[in-house]
Amino acid sequence: MKIRRSIVTRAPNKPRPAVHDQGDVFSSLGDVPSGLFELPGDDVHVWQVAVEDCREEADGLGGALDESERARAARFHSVGDRCRSVVTRGALRHLLGRYLHCAPSEPRFCFNPFGKPALATPRAEEMDIRFNVSHSRERVILAFSRQRELGVDVEWLRPELRIEEIGRDFFSKGELRELHALPSGVQRAGFFHCWCRKEALVKAMGRGLSMALDGFQVSVRPDASAVTLRIENDDDESRRWSIVALNAGVDYVAALAVEGEGFVPASEFAQGFS
Repeated sequence: MKIRRSIVTRAPNKPRPAVHDQGDVFSSLGDVPSGLFELPGDDVHVWQVAVEDCREEADGLGGALDESERARAARFHSVGDRCRSVVTRGALRHLLGRYLHCAPSEPRFCFNPFGKPALATPRAEEMDIRFNVSHSRERVILAFSRQRELGVDVEWLRPELRIEEIGRDFFSKGELRELHALPSGVQRAGFFHCWCRKEALVKAMGRGLSMALDGFQVSVRPDASAVTLRIENDDDESRRWSIVALNAGVDYVAALAVEGEGFVPASEFAQGFS
C-alpha cells in the first residue's frame, strides 16, 4: 500500500510548515506524521491510496471495522475485492481517527435521505469534519474538510466501456458538443474526466440519483486548468461550488467538488502513483 496526501485550498499563497510537504509517500497510515492532520477551514485534504496486493493491509486495518462494514466486505466473491473493501473502510476510519484524535473504531456514521454519509459522533460535531470517499480498481481517494460539503470521484479508464451510449444518456448537449470536438484519441479520456467531475458534484450536493446528470454542465477537456460549472437555471448554485481535477496516476482520473469558490491545488497534484 502507498499513501500520499495533497491539499486543495482557497489560500494557495499561504505559508505552510515544512511538515506539509506533499512529495512524501508512506507505506502505512501509522507512518504519517501528526502534522499532516492539521486542517484549516480553507483547505481540503485529499489522500490517495494505491492498493494492489492488499491482504496484509486488510488484516491490519480490518479490526477497526464495525459489523455492517465487515458484512459488506464479506459479500464480495473475489478475495481481492474483499480486501480492497476492508482497506477502503479501514483507511477512512484510521484517517478520521487521526483528525478526530480518537480510536479508528470510534467514529459512527449517519446518512442523508439520498445515502450521503456523515459523521454522527459528538467529537465530530465539535470539529465539524466532512469527508467523502471513492475507489476504483486499485485506487482509493479520500477527501476531508471542515464545515464544507465535498464530494470526490475516481475512475479507472476502462477500455471496454461504451462511452457514446452513456454520454447520450447522461451528458448535457453542451458536454456532448465539447466531447465530440476533441481529437478522437482524446475523447475517451475526455469522457471519463467529464463523468468524474459530474459524479464528484452529485456526491458533494448529496442528492444522489434525484439529480439529473444532464441538468448541469462541466468542462470536458482533460487538460482544463479550471473546471467550469453551469447548473441549469441556477446561477447561484453554480457559483457555490468549485470543481478541481486531480491526478490519480496512470490509467485513472479523479475530481473533487467542494463548497466555496476559488479552490485550487496548493501545489501541482502531479505525483499520482504509476
